[in-house]
Amino acid sequence: MALVIGVVATILSTIYSYILMGIIDTELIDKLRIVAEEKITNNPKIPENYYDIAMERLDKQFTLNRMLIMGSIGGTVIYAIIGLIAAAFIKKEESPADMAL
Repeated sequence: MALVIGVVATILSTIYSYILMGIIDTELIDKLRIVAEEKITNNPKIPENYYDIAMERLDKQFTLNRMLIMGSIGGTVIYAIIGLIAAAFIKKEESPADMAL
């Protein structure tokens, strides 16, 4: 049941994200990319020769289709894991009377 709820929530989230980033604020992805680039360039742990490689990866990852696909897959997996953990704690123990049937 948790997986079904998770899939529905992921579908709704994906639709909302598409409407937000694809229709309402088409510049949002560019804004996110700029923030990510600033974090990379301001991070002292990242060597300067890695900047070009990191920027190329950002260009590949910060596309609308890629973000929607990864969000859909990631959301479904996370909800499945949460459902399995919850099921482990809520699991009913069978009584001896039930086993005889």
